[in-house]
Amino acid sequence: MDTKKKVTGSTELLNLLEQSLELEYTLIIHYPRIASAIQDYETRQLAQSLGAASIGHADTVAHAISKLGGTPHWSFGAFPAE
Repeated sequence: MDTKKKVTGSTELLNLLEQSLELEYTLIIHYPRIASAIQDYETRQLAQSLGAASIGHADTVAHAISKLGGTPHWSFGAFPAE
């Protein structure tokens, strides 16, 4: 994905925000499983903190979608294959 691409229309912006929201939901769903596989306590705690932070991120993105006239959709991706 080209991160320098200029977003010109509200439909395109809403699509990007929806993709971001799906990513945040995916992280929320899968971080506990990922964290449970980490043996090092401090690293496991960090992974759990990242998962918790994604809850706030998802809320912020969903709010932005709503403010722009869209409807946030709840979906998430599959757990990554090994």
